[in-house]
Amino acid sequence: MKVGDLVTYKHGSDKTQGIVLYVQKQYINSGKPERARVHWSKPFFSYEELDDYLDWVDDLEIISESR
Repeated sequence: MKVGDLVTYKHGSDKTQGIVLYVQKQYINSGKPERARVHWSKPFFSYEELDDYLDWVDDLEIISESR
């Protein structure tokens, strides 16, 4: 998963889509990213309230990869 990928949740009836804004690893050079900041088409909450909210990469499915 990388910045610019179009994603949705793997498990869920509402296939809301979002764009990955940035990814975060637990440690530098520790392998694949663990968390992702996603800008959702239908936000589940106010971004101002939870500005540091990150989704787990394992819960997301890539719909379309960025270049």
